[in-house]
Amino acid sequence: MGILPAGRRAARSLLALGAIRERESEHGLSPTPILALSANVMSCRLDEYARAGMDDLVAKPVDASKLIKAIAAVVDRGATWPA
Repeated sequence: MGILPAGRRAARSLLALGAIRERESEHGLSPTPILALSANVMSCRLDEYARAGMDDLVAKPVDASKLIKAIAAVVDRGATWPA
């Protein structure tokens, strides 16, 4: 399970995510569930995170109960973007 910051650090997080997903693919590994944390929850940003391989997004400021629910959902369904 990984949690990557988005927002001002989105470019770095997306590069890190790309490296993680590439390694998983190269070695036949199961996808690591990864959440984005961002204050920017515009639909274009959500689409960008999903295309990059994020499994879900939790909006800032972070509500602990929403974060726990997002973690549980990602772990329960395996690493896929929300339906």
